[in-house]
Amino acid sequence: MCKHIEAVKLWREKKHEKVCTGIPAYTSVYLSYRGERAVCIRIGTDNAEEFRKLAAPYFTPEGVMRPEARDSITDLFRNAIRLNDMFRWYDM
Repeated sequence: MCKHIEAVKLWREKKHEKVCTGIPAYTSVYLSYRGERAVCIRIGTDNAEEFRKLAAPYFTPEGVMRPEARDSITDLFRNAIRLNDMFRWYDM
């Protein structure tokens, strides 16, 4: 393991720091590096049901972008910002 990661791990244990596992309020689209690289969505707590409906044509139930959505993903971004201006997407 990288010495920097190990140092942070030891510091957290010493300080009894907990990792935040709660779901943020905002919804975001990001590039995941877990396994095979993929564009993913994380649905936040604000407007969650509306975001699920909006994302369904673009993302699988697991949150991975459908290959056929690549050319129309900007439509999702536009509609997501209208739904909640805290929506975020990160450079890929």
